[in-house]
Amino acid sequence: MGSAYKEKSFNLDFFGGDFKVVKKELKRLIQEFSKHKRWEVNGQNEEFTEFTTKISWASFGESVSLQHLFENNSLLLRAYTENSQLISWGKLEENVSTVIDFIGPKLQAFITEKESNRQNSNLAIVN
Repeated sequence: MGSAYKEKSFNLDFFGGDFKVVKKELKRLIQEFSKHKRWEVNGQNEEFTEFTTKISWASFGESVSLQHLFENNSLLLRAYTENSQLISWGKLEENVSTVIDFIGPKLQAFITEKESNRQNSNLAIVN
């Protein structure tokens, strides 16, 4: 059998603040995503989360990994899957995109709000 490998990334930049707050929100969004899609979280650590999709006529319960790397005031989210099935009917691409498209923009909005609040607080102190 062949192998199907799909990947999608989302990079989030921020200028300050606390990584702990962003990591906590990321964990919350991962749980929200898991409940929303009814995907099982098989494992999670500081840099990875592994999901198993639900089984259906179009899905064989694939494994989808989410890598979350914090580095130099940025966060790289990278979802990927590698399965040994020959044909995916576009489901692998959809699964990978679903993770990034759900978590990435929500986390970006959270970071933007926190950054705006931090800058407003700094301006208030200066004035």
